[in-house]
Amino acid sequence: MDSSLLPVSIIETASAKINLALDVLKKRADGYHEVCMVMQSVGLADIVRISPAERLSVQTDRTDLPNGPDNLAWRAALAFERATGRKASVSIEIEKHIPLGAGLAGGSTDAAAVLRGLNRLLKTNLSVADLQEIAATIGSDVPFCVTGGTALAEGRGELITPLADLPACPVVLANPGFEVSTAWVYGAYRAERVQQRPDIRRMLAAIAAQDWNGVMQTMGNVLESVTMPAYPVVEQIKKAMLAQGACVALMSGSGPTVFALVREEKQAAALAQAVRKETGAATYITETKRWNE
Repeated sequence: MDSSLLPVSIIETASAKINLALDVLKKRADGYHEVCMVMQSVGLADIVRISPAERLSVQTDRTDLPNGPDNLAWRAALAFERATGRKASVSIEIEKHIPLGAGLAGGSTDAAAVLRGLNRLLKTNLSVADLQEIAATIGSDVPFCVTGGTALAEGRGELITPLADLPACPVVLANPGFEVSTAWVYGAYRAERVQQRPDIRRMLAAIAAQDWNGVMQTMGNVLESVTMPAYPVVEQIKKAMLAQGACVALMSGSGPTVFALVREEKQAAALAQAVRKETGAATYITETKRWNE
């Protein structure tokens, strides 16, 4: 296609995610863990701008992020090339707002935004299923991030079943300011150390019934059994959130970010301020986000 016919640039919003439930079922023969998760996108987001260029390039506003082939956005562009046969000669600029290595799928959601953006820019008309198939070759969280919303994720995380959108709910995120390796957390996971698992079957029924209270009663993350003993401040943040009146508080993904669900935005602001003062964590006030919103 003549590059002069392409839009000047495409801008995509790359939303963070939280895990309403995360259970690890077993270690697979391929080295991955079999998981069952309920994932939820939130309003905190990076901004990804994709523009036609002579060659592929990636730039971010973070000096501690790679700009070359080690960036998931770069890998997403190459995966799109392989799948479609269309050259991804684009400049990708990423404005980061999601903290790094935080259990919020920051890199994965940027990669998903690149897939969506290239599909629009190059007018390849790939379906959501097509994009998710490409996404699965990049990383386990990327297929969910293609659409976001509320979804069941199975397999190693790449098998996505969309669920009914939940009613909007304020969310407070608290990040202690360091990164946790997802590979390390899964490698250190031991089922016998888990004291409480999420009840995902009941959660799915509650989501279908639009029962937020039922959802909150069934939440859980088995990876807390790894990250919290290694990083006590993560448990401190969770306890502080509950003490400040959070309906529920839970670590997201492999951590170290902890999120709290609250009833009202006014309560969210008070909770964020108190947790920040008590633990020193960076806090973000956001909200749950609907499918492809």
